[in-house]
Amino acid sequence: MWVELPTNNMAAALANTTGSTGFDVTYTDDMVWHAGTQQVFFIGSDHGYLQHFTSYAATSNAWQRLPRGYWMPAPTDYNNGMGHGYDHSAIDQARGLYYFRPFNANDVYRYTIASQMWTQLPQAPQGSNCCDALEVFPELGGLVWVRGGGEVLLYRESTNTWTSLATGLANGGTWTFAEYNPVHKVMVFGVAAAGTLYKLDSAGKVTRL
Repeated sequence: MWVELPTNNMAAALANTTGSTGFDVTYTDDMVWHAGTQQVFFIGSDHGYLQHFTSYAATSNAWQRLPRGYWMPAPTDYNNGMGHGYDHSAIDQARGLYYFRPFNANDVYRYTIASQMWTQLPQAPQGSNCCDALEVFPELGGLVWVRGGGEVLLYRESTNTWTSLATGLANGGTWTFAEYNPVHKVMVFGVAAAGTLYKLDSAGKVTRL
């Protein structure tokens, strides 16, 4: 049964004043929940408006705008600040790390929830698409980056390096997605526009479904 969860300050925290829809979740299918601190984290923006860093805390039942990361454009830089959220967020539950990949960028940033500090991951190999997907895969020890260009990368926290898990996949276009299943310990990913669907297992093997 579905029931409404009334929360505080949601409209103000996710609203904007100059975007085309008035809401930051345009072109987004991804918010992440951190069980340890009982918080939701979200970064995204409407068309034609600066992206924001937003959270919801269950302890206060309220939404709020968080301080902007050092890598985010200045609040007045609207021309360079737009960035849809797509599936560009991921959460490491055990380590308390939130990852975000800016729209159309070859960079990934890590937010340590305990210290509220941002750091940049090592530069990944060139080849990103506008609208890729991120997901943490605990059994593989890090962050998986599914690229619309047909490549799957893995960043391991233990080695601080990127490695390629697969290339040449029938993948491409907008709306790349990746979802990890902790029960079966697999990640399903693909591109909606391309009609592709793949499975990544805990051994790092990619299988087309």
